[in-house]
Amino acid sequence: MSELDKINKDAEQIRQLLCDTNVTPEELKSYLPSDVTEISEKQRANKLLLRPQIELEHLEKIPNIGNAISQFSDASKERASIKIKYQSYIDKEIELAQKVQRLEDTPIPSNYNYHLITSLSHESREKLSKSKPQTLGQATRISGVSPADIQVLLIHLGR
Repeated sequence: MSELDKINKDAEQIRQLLCDTNVTPEELKSYLPSDVTEISEKQRANKLLLRPQIELEHLEKIPNIGNAISQFSDASKERASIKIKYQSYIDKEIELAQKVQRLEDTPIPSNYNYHLITSLSHESREKLSKSKPQTLGQATRISGVSPADIQVLLIHLGR
């Protein structure tokens, strides 16, 4: 197993441990920076890391968490922290990329009459008619065709 594979595997173990560990307000009180909004109820450790003022190093000071992750490397801890903090952003980007890929392959009939779609801008109707893209992906790359026009075209294509 390569060093990177080990870091990723260990980071996943740390992430899972933090997902499974509840932390009480009493446990947190003396270990968090003073600028953190008071935490009034028990929370999972991974949810605490979503707060911008809280880092994994703060949670490591809590004995049960610190003891559980002390055997892992700093690189694994950092990878776990980054994954927890940014996973929602990563998921949104993956979803957006999948949507773009679906658009990329959506066919447009070769004889499609763009002039019948009055909600398209005049410039887009002209450019689409002239270049005759075969897919929506190709249409998105035509200069002068706006994302709003692509949405209109998508609706008219019935997708």
